[in-house]
Amino acid sequence: MKRLLKKRWHSIPVALVSALLVLVLVAGGAFAAINLSEDQTITQTVENWEYGSITVAQPDLELSSMKTGESYNEAHDIVFIDAVTVVVGEDGKGKWLHLKLDKASASPYYDMYGVSLVDTVELMDRFLSVQFGMKTIDGVPIPDVLDYSVQLTEAGTYTFNEYIVATAGDATGTAQVKVTISLEDDPAP
Repeated sequence: MKRLLKKRWHSIPVALVSALLVLVLVAGGAFAAINLSEDQTITQTVENWEYGSITVAQPDLELSSMKTGESYNEAHDIVFIDAVTVVVGEDGKGKWLHLKLDKASASPYYDMYGVSLVDTVELMDRFLSVQFGMKTIDGVPIPDVLDYSVQLTEAGTYTFNEYIVATAGDATGTAQVKVTISLEDDPAP
């Protein structure tokens, strides 16, 4: 140990140079790890009406450790079971359940983003999906759908699973993607 403390490199103790090199490598590794992984949060807005109610099991969903350019879909377990419950009273029959995606809240953090609500009983009859930036397998762009609705014709309780697909863009930071679920008199445009 005494020999290491006595050794010099250009009049600088080798032990000091070694300690500085280790410090720079550890700090650089920590900095790289912090900038390669970002948390992105989804904030959902829920509206209640006199003729029914909407309850979201997790109003604030978090997609953690998204990396720039990485895609997330159902294969990455971004599925929330029984995520949304809609109770429709007798005076709410015939109302339209809307799912709206605020594209501006997702940009520039996502190149592609989509949210789907699927009824746990009537899978294809009550299926809502909004998205932007999606493409077919051949790379052909699919038109953006930012507001979609389905009519709830019966009074009762409807339970939906929520699915999220996303491709992170080049920007890093925290996105607060706004998704609104509401009961309205008219269908989506």
